[in-house]
Formats: sequence, structure tokens, C-alpha cells
Amino acid sequence: VLSSKDMVKIRGMSKAFGEFKPFEVLFAGKYDVEVSMFWTNEIHDVRLKCRPDVVDFEQDIVIDIKTEGRSASPDSFSKALMNYDYHISCALTKAGYKATTGRDLKAYIFAVIEVDEPHCCAAYAADSEVFELGDFYLNKYVAKYGDFLKRDHWPSYTESIHQIGLPAWGKSQLKYGDEE
Repeated sequence: VLSSKDMVKIRGMSKAFGEFKPFEVLFAGKYDVEVSMFWTNEIHDVRLKCRPDVVDFEQDIVIDIKTEGRSASPDSFSKALMNYDYHISCALTKAGYKATTGRDLKAYIFAVIEVDEPHCCAAYAADSEVFELGDFYLNKYVAKYGDFLKRDHWPSYTESIHQIGLPAWGKSQLKYGDEE
């Protein structure tokens, strides 16, 4: 259930999103929303899927809508791109688009809106380095997953007993001689 405060925030975000000029251009054409794409990675015999937010099949563009809790600035969003593995998502979507349409993706656009007022917006096109790093990790993870499937072996964190201790913040709570 949404609170009235949340509803006000959502309406403000929607208004800011709709008034941001670059988004008007991006969403001016014909597009499909939440398109599911399924394919098989032939090298590793692994079924894959993706579901981009918005796809413009006429222009071969994918738009990924992101809300940003801190800032939609270039510095902040490039950090979020790495922290949340958006580069891998770009690579996965690019692979899925090619596999399902037979065409190369011309652009992967992040449509970013800040959660807090004044709900600043930004539009960023993923560059070649984003795809290069994303492709590297996607290929690595698909190969690993394919190997797990083939061997039907799903390794855990450790294969033996390891000693574990408190995290750094937990150690700071140790109080020797304190009777409380």
C-alpha cells in the first residue's frame, strides 16, 4: 500500500520525467515495454534471457529506466553502473537483442531520475568501454554457469570448515570487563 507521501513523490518523479527534453525525444517514436527475450548461448549451451524496460525496434535502441537515490550526476551514476553491474546488464541485453532480432543494438540508453526532489533527470548512452567490460564478465559468468550445468556441480563458499570471526564493526563493540 502506498502512503500519500509516496504518491506525492511518484507524481513528482513522473512530472519531472515527462518534462525532461531528452526523454521526450527518446520516447517520441514507437516502442515496446518490458520485452522478454530468450535465446541460447551456443558456445556454452546455456539458455539466457533478458527483459529490457523499453525497446525501440525501428531504431535498434534499448532504454533502461533507473531511479537514483543519491544523484543522477555523471560521476554518481557511473559508480552506480559498476556497483550494480549495469555494464553486465548492457552486455546481456546486447547479446539478447542480436540473438532475437539478428541486428546489432545501436544504443543502450539509461534514463535516470532522482528519487528526491527536485527529481533531476539525466540520459546516458553506454559507451564502448561499458560494453567491453560487460562482455568480459558476461562471457566469464556464462562459461562458469555452463560448466556447473554440464558437471551438475554447484560449489559452495567453502569445501571445508573455516574459522570465522566478527566483522570490523562488531569488534568495535567488544567491551572487556564491562558488566552490562
